Amino acid sequence: MDIKLKTFFTIIGIAIFSIMFLVLYEIFRLYQVTTALAFTEKQRYEMTLKADELRQSSDDLTKMARAYVITHDPHFKEDYYKILKIRNGEEPRPKDYEGIYWDLSPKIRKIMHPLQKPSSLESQMQKLPYSDFELKKLKESKINSDKLALLEQDAFAKSEKSKNLKLDTSIALLHSKEYFQAKENIMLPIDVFLTAVRKRTRQKIVDAHHKIDTIYKEIALLFIINIIILLLAVYVLRKKILAPIEYLHQAILAFRNNEKEIPKQKFYKDEIGQMIEQFFEMKEKIDQDNEKLRQLATTDPLTKIYNRRAFFEIANSFFTLAKREEIELSILILDIDFFKKVNDTYGHVAGDRILQHLAQVVQETLRKSDIFARYGGEEFIVLLPNTSLDAAQHVAQKIRQQVERTPCHIDDIDIFITISIGGSAYKKEDNSLNEIILRADKALYLAKENGRNRVEVL
Repeated sequence: MDIKLKTFFTIIGIAIFSIMFLVLYEIFRLYQVTTALAFTEKQRYEMTLKADELRQSSDDLTKMARAYVITHDPHFKEDYYKILKIRNGEEPRPKDYEGIYWDLSPKIRKIMHPLQKPSSLESQMQKLPYSDFELKKLKESKINSDKLALLEQDAFAKSEKSKNLKLDTSIALLHSKEYFQAKENIMLPIDVFLTAVRKRTRQKIVDAHHKIDTIYKEIALLFIINIIILLLAVYVLRKKILAPIEYLHQAILAFRNNEKEIPKQKFYKDEIGQMIEQFFEMKEKIDQDNEKLRQLATTDPLTKIYNRRAFFEIANSFFTLAKREEIELSILILDIDFFKKVNDTYGHVAGDRILQHLAQVVQETLRKSDIFARYGGEEFIVLLPNTSLDAAQHVAQKIRQQVERTPCHIDDIDIFITISIGGSAYKKEDNSLNEIILRADKALYLAKENGRNRVEVL
């Protein structure tokens, strides 16, 4: 996944923004569908309510007509005509006009259902979104209801003319087969109407609920995708950012603590991966510079062996160990015989070459565990760990002989040199390295006095 962090998080941001936009769009769609569903259900209720009002008004007229012909109470006749006038828009329509209205007393009607502007039932129906077929059925029912009203009014006239209740035919008329047939003629179109409205609106409602279910599923799917993207972002954040940064932090701490070997891990080739690569490039450069500085600080620039300072740092550690563990330790000091004469004869450049030559010959003769350093000028010093004085004298003789028979080649000239060597070993009474060096230096002085090109030990 070697993708740049900026690019990755740009993609993640775009993806999350796109999903949130789609979620908002789905919510907007859900709002539209639910609003349309609520509107459809409201229209269905209002259309059914108006149809029911037509049916109820027919039933109320029947109830008032039958009550009047039996009781001859003028209030029933008065209410009968009020129902017709309200339905036809000739009198004010009561608020929330329902079937229960005429079962209430006039006083309660006035309080609970205050009168409003006149509005015919037919005009109210025309405001609703009926289909042509549905409106046709309602008009058919209204016409049949008006026909039934004529039959009921005929019963009123017969009832008022008859003085003898036994001879009154109005009651029989309102319970006749003809009357019930007329009543059926009113209800049948309403029943057909209600079936048509339910069928038409039911499909709309079913479709709306299906859309709502689909939208909810789409929203849930979008949220799942969004969660997956977020989990992916967290995973990548852990793999591409947190883990590399934690590793880089530990590497910096290790570097600050001067740990030499810091394991290098490879991460992605993104911005943080480049930072890690740059850190190790910087570390390598610093290590190289430090090594150069260390060499400059501990190495003699001419002979490339330890200098005096480095020798004492190392040799003091060996002396401490020798004193604590009672381990043998010896020191040799070498000096080139008549080195001034060599410089005067062949020049200082040749003198430097001879010093380099000597250092090479001695180093090839010594063990890897021996510490060899330039002590100063043409003097060199050797520390021999785990070496007795007799063994040190043997090593010194070997060095002296090797130097004596190995010439230095300079411009096709073989220059032979000899060296004098003084040696000494650690004694229990020694309290410092300098005491051993001092004895070795005296032994060197003794070798020079005794004719040079020899080894003396003390």
